Amino acid sequence: MQHALLSRESAKGRTMKSFPVRLFAVASIAIVGLTYMPWRIEFTSARREGMQTGAYGITDLAKNKNKKKPKVEVEEVEDKIEDAVDEAIQAKIEEPIEEPIEEPIDPMAQKMKEQSEVVSSSLEDADLPDVVRKMVVEASLHALSTYSDQRHKFQTEVVGMAQEALSDIEKRLIGQVTAAKAAVDAFNIQATQSAIPQAAHRLAALKGAAAVKEAEIISFHMKVDQATEALSREGAGEAAQKELEAAQAELQSANERVEKAKQDVIDGEEALKAAQDNLKNFDSNLEVAKGKLADAEEKLAAFRSGPLEAFKFCSQSKTPVETTTTPVVIEVAAEITQGQESEPMNE
Repeated sequence: MQHALLSRESAKGRTMKSFPVRLFAVASIAIVGLTYMPWRIEFTSARREGMQTGAYGITDLAKNKNKKKPKVEVEEVEDKIEDAVDEAIQAKIEEPIEEPIEEPIDPMAQKMKEQSEVVSSSLEDADLPDVVRKMVVEASLHALSTYSDQRHKFQTEVVGMAQEALSDIEKRLIGQVTAAKAAVDAFNIQATQSAIPQAAHRLAALKGAAAVKEAEIISFHMKVDQATEALSREGAGEAAQKELEAAQAELQSANERVEKAKQDVIDGEEALKAAQDNLKNFDSNLEVAKGKLADAEEKLAAFRSGPLEAFKFCSQSKTPVETTTTPVVIEVAAEITQGQESEPMNE
């Protein structure tokens, strides 16, 4: 009995290191206590009475099995169980929360990732088929964010394709700058002023040529009429028929020349009006042309300082070499420092 009591007391006083184990133990004690404690108390009381009378009290226990179980002992057990549960919960709450250890960020890898995004975005303007352009854009994002000495064969090929696409974009931007500069250089006030009389003289000449061609139509109409009359005479043969067909062909050709001369006159009138408008809007047109040149040059400069520089950085970056200072180096450095500090004192 004493051994059982000691075991029970030691079980109650045992400390639980982890919350799940302690909670399981408390629940087990509660179940066992609520189920067996009243009978155990009754059996122990009967046994003590039996020991005093020289018997084990089995008969008395059997007689008293229908008696009500003592409520005082049960309430005490329940209170202890509640206290143990509260203690376990409080211990769990007070346990320090372990924060996850964050891995150190590689600044070089982070910069390569950012620069690769710049290059990948610029490749959207590459003059490539849609499927190829989409593949290069997506693959270059991963290839350029990988150190050059760690890339596999496919990634190296993607980097080469991206370089060619960027070169084509640069050439296109250079062409736009060249064209815009030529447009600005074409602005010349003297040439613009002299273009007006030149256009007027040309228009006059075109109108004269058109009048001559219209006058020729009359003679061709007369030839057709004569050939038609000759063919209608009796005895007219195959020669008269051919002469009529030739006259009709000449008349058709003359009509086409007249139509072309009329179109030339229209073009000449538009050219004269354009020359007059150029002189009238010379300053504003010059400013527009200069603005286009500035925009083209700005785009080229931004492309060279942005995507091209980013590509150069990513394509050439290698895995950084970690440098660590060994204890021996630290010790030698400390001795040298101490020696330098002691020299003035010795002097």
